Amino acid sequence: MRYARIGLLSFGGPAEQIAVMHRILVEEQHWIGEERFLPALNYCRLLPGPKAQQSAGSVGWLLQRTLGGVVAGALSVLPGFLAMLCVSVTCVLACDVPAVQALFYGLHWHLSRRGSPPPPGVRYAARRRVTLR
Repeated sequence: MRYARIGLLSFGGPAEQIAVMHRILVEEQHWIGEERFLPALNYCRLLPGPKAQQSAGSVGWLLQRTLGGVVAGALSVLPGFLAMLCVSVTCVLACDVPAVQALFYGLHWHLSRRGSPPPPGVRYAARRRVTLR
């Protein structure tokens, strides 16, 4: 369950996930020492693909061999996968609801900050926390 906690606490990219993984596994739980964590991380940096999941899988493999690697790798990405699944299902099932459209547009604008500013109705709804009709 520590790997699920790592996945929940570390949204933002591989650097954040690896830092959280280091803090939890090496410093807090003492499951693996620094002398084993850093070489595993360096090997993962040489491989193509997602570094944080590879690091989680390699530490899981060091601790519990094949089953540990598979479980650790899966649990490290499970929270992000479930979050994206919920967003996707919400978008498909309620894409015609004006409040959901306003929410997704507001999130898109907030995350990108490069596009044009949101229409006045979306700004008003976000400030007043009311839905558009």
